[in-house]
Amino acid sequence: RERVYFFIMGERVPAIKQRPLSTKTLYFIFQTYAASTSSFYLMDIFRVVYFTPYELSVSFWSEVFVPFYALLVLRDVVFLAPLHGLLHNRWYAWHKLHHEITRDAQGMHAFHIDLLDLVIENVGAPFLLLAGQYALGVPVGIHWMSALLLTFHDGALHSINPYSVMYYNPLLDYQLQANVHHQLHHALNRGYLMFIPYHHVFKSSQKVDTDKYNSIFKTNFTF
Repeated sequence: RERVYFFIMGERVPAIKQRPLSTKTLYFIFQTYAASTSSFYLMDIFRVVYFTPYELSVSFWSEVFVPFYALLVLRDVVFLAPLHGLLHNRWYAWHKLHHEITRDAQGMHAFHIDLLDLVIENVGAPFLLLAGQYALGVPVGIHWMSALLLTFHDGALHSINPYSVMYYNPLLDYQLQANVHHQLHHALNRGYLMFIPYHHVFKSSQKVDTDKYNSIFKTNFTF
């Protein structure tokens, strides 16, 4: 996907983002891929994840997207809000690897991360969702497509394309400029601690961030 963006966007891509992925990043991509694949395999064994064929219906949309949105919010509110700040201070030794990536962030840099950091930020939300489903007496499990959408989302946060689709909902993707928000987090290495830019519901707050993005990256994208 990033190669397509490079081709389409051409010189609009900031020069610092045009660097090739380092050997070190390729190693961590493999490590994160192996860890994630192993966790999905275990979840499949315990029937925590499941698959049903695609169909054009409200019930299928709900089956896939309601858990996807729930995972995003749970991760933000329960884990990133209280813990991400600590990862930038007291626990920075566990997080600094991911912030070797600064203004040069590309989609695959989502996987340039320490395993412990990966666990702290990502493992808790699925368990909370499953516990919530059990408590509510609804079927317990996560559709494979929900899990894949979450993976695509994390890659898009780091993408070179500030217009990257995050939520597969035109209204949400127009209002919540999540890529811009997370790119600022990497560029500044402070603030912007949650992945969903809730403050972008106010157009003035969104504009502050998009203007800052253009200033930092020497771009002139319009939003």
